[in-house]
Amino acid sequence: MRVLFVTDFTPSPRAPHAGGKMTFHYAAGLRARGWQPAFLCAVRPHERPLLETLGDFPVFAAPVRPSLLRRARRLWLSLRHPQAYAFVRSVNLRAAAAHAISVFQPDVVHATQPHVLEAVVDALPLAETRPALVAYAIDVVAKSHIRALLRVNPSSIGWQRVAREAAWAIPRELRLYAQSDAVICHSESDRAFLRAFLPIHVPISLLPAWFDACGAILLAVPERRPVKYDLLYVGNSRDPRSREALDWLLDEIYPRVCQRRPNTTLLIAGVATEADRARWCRAPRVKCLEFEHNVISLYDASQITVAPLKTGGGIHVKVLNAFARACPVVMTSVANDGIGARDAVEARIADDTAGMVEAILHLLENPTIRQTQAELALRWISRYAKDGAELLAEHIYPAARRRAAQIRQKAY
Repeated sequence: MRVLFVTDFTPSPRAPHAGGKMTFHYAAGLRARGWQPAFLCAVRPHERPLLETLGDFPVFAAPVRPSLLRRARRLWLSLRHPQAYAFVRSVNLRAAAAHAISVFQPDVVHATQPHVLEAVVDALPLAETRPALVAYAIDVVAKSHIRALLRVNPSSIGWQRVAREAAWAIPRELRLYAQSDAVICHSESDRAFLRAFLPIHVPISLLPAWFDACGAILLAVPERRPVKYDLLYVGNSRDPRSREALDWLLDEIYPRVCQRRPNTTLLIAGVATEADRARWCRAPRVKCLEFEHNVISLYDASQITVAPLKTGGGIHVKVLNAFARACPVVMTSVANDGIGARDAVEARIADDTAGMVEAILHLLENPTIRQTQAELALRWISRYAKDGAELLAEHIYPAARRRAAQIRQKAY
């Protein structure tokens, strides 16, 4: 059986973000079970070296050219489409999808995110035989837009921008999911949201997210390395959500922690550019890493993981990694979305600066409480972790193929 993964990023075991690693590991797991995976991906200039890490996987690349003409075209497209849809149109992902489907002849097309799904839907009429279409909702963007509308002041320019994006993106996203043979998401809250809007005949499957420490879950607390840092933040500074979280952490949360506990150290992993390092890494006790391939070692060498996300949705892999490595977590309710950790049990949860500061200090000053929270989080992740590739190969994809076959029969 052949499966074509279609993404707007480059999948790789060395990708600097969870989506790229996750997609690659699902593909590797499927190949180990006899499937033939291939990738169609938009490749940005900084992602080109990642293509070398894909080995003998078939790859259909849609290069993102850093030309002024393409940027102008994307800007023009964004006046009529949400930003993400404008991006895939500016690299002509629809034509690339039509070519890849024609050449590779997949049994299943696994499309990540709605704007990528739209390119595939537009390309399918050109296919000789329609493959099963699986929509992979890493984040349910519609839910994130609705939350953003509730959070932003309605009188502000920001609210108007979010409202415009929501008005254009939400109906389109739900319409595309309704055209799919199966929808995959990572959290119960995402599934409940989608179930409320999609036709009952569209199956929605829950797929536990792959994360870096997924293969090393132990019922006992992992052996810890000598602690080098008090606080750890892991993210990708190219992502607007991470930039927002880092601004909050470094402008408000961390300074207040240092006022009451001087010499508190902070490690930030995922700072992508020199400009970002100059912006966030000026304090003497703050260390920045561009990207750490052995991300597990960072959790092992840190007292606490901080996840101060204000926007987003789905399952946040940095929290799963921290749970798996027995590194206590302080996070917002947004970071906890889809995880469902209990405050003061598996994690500390707060949504304002004072609450985050108090939670961090409480854990730093109480090693016994820190240890207990880490053990409870490890039990949670031990129940959560499952083989996602097995679920895809034996349940989700076969069901999607049966549904696609039924649709073809009705068409004739």
